[in-house]
Amino acid sequence: MAQAGEFVAFLPGDNQDLANPNTHAVIELINQDLSQLLRLLPQQFWQVVLTDKSLHTCLDSFLRFRRRCYDDSAESIQGSSDLLLQLSQRVFRVFWRMAHPQN
Repeated sequence: MAQAGEFVAFLPGDNQDLANPNTHAVIELINQDLSQLLRLLPQQFWQVVLTDKSLHTCLDSFLRFRRRCYDDSAESIQGSSDLLLQLSQRVFRVFWRMAHPQN
C-alpha cells in the first residue's frame, strides 16, 4: 500500500500468461498490499476496510476473475504460481479477519 486508496484490481488476464512481466507485477503488487494490510493494528485495519473503496474493488475483482480448477476453461491456465497461491491465501485472510473482528 504505497498510498491509501491505491489497491489494484485483479483482471481476467491476470490468470493467463503468468510469465508476462505485467501480470507478474500486478499479482506481486496486490500480494504486497494485502500483506501490509494484514500487518496493521486492528483500528488501522478497520479504517482501511471501511474507507478504502479500492480495497473493495480489489477483493471483489479477485473473487470474480480468479480462475478455479473447476472452471470450464481452466485448462487454458498454465498452472498456478506460488505467487498466485500466496495471493489467494492473503485474500482469504483479509476476509477471515473481517469476519472475526476480535482476532
